[in-house]
Amino acid sequence: GVAEVLGAIATAIAIVAGAWGLLNAVMVIWNVVGTIAGGVMAFITAPVTLVIAAIVALVAVVILLAKNWDTIWAWIKETASKIWGWMCQEFDKMCEMFKGAWEGIKEIAGNCWEAIKNFAKGAWEWICEIWEKAKDWFNSTVINPIKNAFSTAWEYLRFVLYGPVL
Repeated sequence: GVAEVLGAIATAIAIVAGAWGLLNAVMVIWNVVGTIAGGVMAFITAPVTLVIAAIVALVAVVILLAKNWDTIWAWIKETASKIWGWMCQEFDKMCEMFKGAWEGIKEIAGNCWEAIKNFAKGAWEWICEIWEKAKDWFNSTVINPIKNAFSTAWEYLRFVLYGPVL
């Protein structure tokens, strides 16, 4: 009895100790991996490494540009041509819009000028009409009676003075 129980306890302790040793080994490996990863990150993010990486990237871009220049230049020309075509179309649309607006402004200005001319013409005709009426009234009311009076007086004087002679 007792020996069997003690044997079972010793076996359980051995299993727990083995598991504990395995866990300890995993933690050591984890620390080593963390240390290596930290070193790699420090190396990757170091300013010198970043400068070297930028130079390598720039050289790679220059090499790729040199190898594919004909394709890149064709794309640049095609894209620039499309952009230029679009800009010309938009400029033409804008010119048409301004042309339409200018035609509208000209029409409005022309209509305003015609209205001003018609108003001035009507006002001048009204003034002339009033002047003619005033002139006719003045002639018939003042001038003609005076003229008739002098003419009658002259005829009377002439008749009185020269009547017997004639």
